[in-house]
Amino acid sequence: MYVIDKDEDLYDLTQKDAVYPQAFPVLLEYLKKRHTFDWEKRVHSILIDAVAVKEARGVAGKELVCQFRKEKDEGLRFEIGNALSVVATEEEVDDLTTLALDGSYGGSRAMLCKALARVLGDDAVPILAKLLKSEDQAVVGMTIQALGDRRAVNTRESIESFLNHKESWVRGEARKAIKKMDTHLKRIQKKLEKELKDQK
Repeated sequence: MYVIDKDEDLYDLTQKDAVYPQAFPVLLEYLKKRHTFDWEKRVHSILIDAVAVKEARGVAGKELVCQFRKEKDEGLRFEIGNALSVVATEEEVDDLTTLALDGSYGGSRAMLCKALARVLGDDAVPILAKLLKSEDQAVVGMTIQALGDRRAVNTRESIESFLNHKESWVRGEARKAIKKMDTHLKRIQKKLEKELKDQK
């Protein structure tokens, strides 16, 4: 049984690849203590980062969702969302959707957009389209990025409206997303043209 008595133990535990997967249950138990004991923010951040790996899929998702709901610090909540973008599975989809659409969580929901896009693929597009209406620029920016990654051409017109957004990084994400979509459409067009030509 692993016991974390000091910061060095935590760092050592998360650096040993050979024992890392077996350490997840212990790391999750210590994560739970954030809301039982007065954990330092820095320690909690290390714990969150420690389980933000693919190997933790199917193991850490449920607890991270609980942590997201309980956490009051928006910065830590954002980190939890980032961890979920890596480890979430279909089992957490309903929770991710509910949390992502709940504006009370503010900009910390941003990485939940990435989580939904990764887990649901194109099925996430209708949910992401709703998030384009968010008042939180972090959520909007990451949603645009996720839609661009999915080449969701049906949202292109909506994304065009962000080309004049007050925040330069959001405008940048809109430009990149539109470029990806247009490139995708051109490839489809060329493929269709070739198929028609071959049929003649």
